[in-house]
Amino acid sequence: MQVSPNSTRRDLLKLVAALPLGAALLAACGGGTTATTSTSGAAATAATSSTRQAAAASTTLTLMIQTDPKQQTMYEKIVKPFTQAKVNIIQGGAGALQIQQKLLLLLSANTPPDVYWTHTYIDSGLASLGIPADLSSYMAKDKSFDDSDIFSASMKDFNILGKQYAFPRETTSYIMVYNKDLFQKGSVAEPTADWTWNDYVQTAQKLTSGSGATKVWGTAGWPNPPYVYPAIIRVWQHGGDVVNKERTTYTMDQTPGVEGIQDIADLIHKYKVHASSADLQGTNVGDLFNTGRIAMLPYFNVFGAFANAKFTWDIQHLPHGTKDQVTRVASAGHSMATASKQKELSWGLLKQLISKAAYEAYFADGLPVASKSVREAALKNQDGKPPAHIKIGIDALSYARPEPVVGNWIGIHQAIANALQGVYGPQHKDVKTVLTAVAPEVNQLIKAKPTATK
Repeated sequence: MQVSPNSTRRDLLKLVAALPLGAALLAACGGGTTATTSTSGAAATAATSSTRQAAAASTTLTLMIQTDPKQQTMYEKIVKPFTQAKVNIIQGGAGALQIQQKLLLLLSANTPPDVYWTHTYIDSGLASLGIPADLSSYMAKDKSFDDSDIFSASMKDFNILGKQYAFPRETTSYIMVYNKDLFQKGSVAEPTADWTWNDYVQTAQKLTSGSGATKVWGTAGWPNPPYVYPAIIRVWQHGGDVVNKERTTYTMDQTPGVEGIQDIADLIHKYKVHASSADLQGTNVGDLFNTGRIAMLPYFNVFGAFANAKFTWDIQHLPHGTKDQVTRVASAGHSMATASKQKELSWGLLKQLISKAAYEAYFADGLPVASKSVREAALKNQDGKPPAHIKIGIDALSYARPEPVVGNWIGIHQAIANALQGVYGPQHKDVKTVLTAVAPEVNQLIKAKPTATK
């Protein structure tokens, strides 16, 4: 399942129960009284423990998750070992925009959740309103905190200009899925880790054959409306980006961006090796790949969509450009609300949600988790199932980079993707002209802040 802002959780596997969290966070005790000399050490300890247990029993934290009965059950098991406070789990919506809407409404009613599910695509917009707490100071002062088992790219996905606004739950990278049978049938060498974009184009030319309803395409999937990924990856390979480093101004209409998009347009119009939207006729590229009519498909490293393919398939790193190897990371995770009145306890709950036991439960429930050790352990249980080189999808996270999320990022994707339909489609519009024309709209979306609609 894609880690996208519209991802839901209705098709997940049965989860396993989480293991207990380690040391508890202790609530500070106030007051000016002292223990009498007649109170023994054991009695004092018991009294203090009883006081703390009573305080925990009277404190409730609210955790807002995605709307799904299975996910509700999963989280109930994950937070069960968290005894510092009661955890009231509420469901906020199936996808990121619904979660954002619910969160804004709860804040306006002065009933914010303490911790909430989030996605990188809404993270920056919420941060512009001061909604998620910056976790950096908590990370620095908590000596027990350790994020060494979390993919660094996944952590960076929620880091905006040096401030850490969430911890990742699951994460994906983009790689190339390919049909081994088509390669063998055409006597074409399979892709290698060091293949270039030119190698890729030449390979796609060799694998494109036939016509009409049975035509086999060398590749497909670079345009992915209503989003711009994975085309952004090709822009990165040219040294460009959607916005500048400060995330204040649109830059995709500059030379690197134009070159990257032109490369993709050339696959469709110049080399005629890439299925266009007209060629697909509404068919999902994943489904078309499963019928054996696409040889190579850029895709995220979750492979359930290909489980029923009737041929042998595998994966490889994306072809690289003139710059360093790069791919995209996308993540969902959990944030702590600035408005929480129980921040220390909320920090403890947030740590519980990135514990090893929690990651094991997420993985058992079908999520591509952000834990290195859990993902690595799963490789041992592959049992010969494709892809044979599944570790490539994990290795790609070592050089994956986050999108420079800002403002209304989903709206930015949609605006650019809609404009590029004129480039990829039969109009064959000029790339520079299209990317320049959409600049005013994108620059407005960069400044946009999320609002709730009742």
